[in-house]
Amino acid sequence: MTYADDLAIARRLADLADPISMRYYDGEDLGTVTKPDGSPVTLADREVERVLRDELASVRPTDLVIGEEFGTDDGPGSRHWIIDPIDGTSHFIGKKDAWSTLIGLQDDGVVTVGLASAPALARRWWAAVGEGAWTAPNGGEAKRLGVTSTATLDKSAIAMWPVAHRVSADRRPVVDALSAAAAVLRPTREEGDSLREATGNVHGGLMVAEGLLDAYVLLGGGAWDHAAVVPIVEEAGGRFSDLSGGTRVDLHAGLYSNGHVHDELLRLVTAALG
Repeated sequence: MTYADDLAIARRLADLADPISMRYYDGEDLGTVTKPDGSPVTLADREVERVLRDELASVRPTDLVIGEEFGTDDGPGSRHWIIDPIDGTSHFIGKKDAWSTLIGLQDDGVVTVGLASAPALARRWWAAVGEGAWTAPNGGEAKRLGVTSTATLDKSAIAMWPVAHRVSADRRPVVDALSAAAAVLRPTREEGDSLREATGNVHGGLMVAEGLLDAYVLLGGGAWDHAAVVPIVEEAGGRFSDLSGGTRVDLHAGLYSNGHVHDELLRLVTAALG
C-alpha cells in the first residue's frame, strides 16, 4: 500500500495553511489568549485548523481529524489526520521564524505520512512510508534525509524539551542522567530558552532526521506534537518510541533517535523516571 495520494493531500493542506499563518505573522493583531493549560493560542492557530478540517471534510470525508485546538472528531474509522496548526506558538507570537504547521496521517494506529511546513523559513520536511524522508526550500530541490551513525550515547549529541532549567522536579533526574551520559546535551542556558531559538529548527525530531542530532527527548506534548515528525524520522533511518518502548504518539513524551542509540536512551530515561 502506498500513501502518495495522502502525501499530496498533506501538501495541499500545507499550501492552504501557509498563507493564513503568514498573514497573521506579518500582521499586528494575533488575537492571543491563554488556554486553560496556560499555553498561548492565537487567531492563526484556530483559523488554520478550521480551514484544514474543512478541506479534509471535502476530500477525505470518511477520515477523522485530531487537532490541537478543536479536539478529536467523533465516529468510527481507522484513519486520523493529526494536526498542529502552529507548532511553536510562543515563537510565532514573538515574531521568531522557527515555527511550523505539523500534519500527520495515522492509519490503523501507524503514522504513515508526515509533513512539517515552516513558511517563515520557506522550508518543508515530509515523508510517507516506503518513500524516504525529504526536505526542501519552498520551490527548491528536494534533499533526502538520513540519520547519523553514532553508536553510543557517550558519543551522542542529544537535545531535550523542555529545556533543562524548566523541567519539573519529578523529571529532573532525566536531565541529570542525560547530562552524565551524552557527549553534548542541548540547548544549554547560553543557547537560549528553546531548541528552536538555539538552532533555528522547528522540531528536534527533524534535526535527528537531518543528521544534526543523534537523539531528541520530548518530555511533554500531544499527539499533534509527534505525529507529523515520526514518519520523517523513521523514513530517514531513525526510530521513535514512547517511554514504554511502544510507538504511541498520544502518551505525551517521546524519544527520537538515529536508531543505534535508541535502546540505550530508552533504558536511561525510564530508569531515571523510576
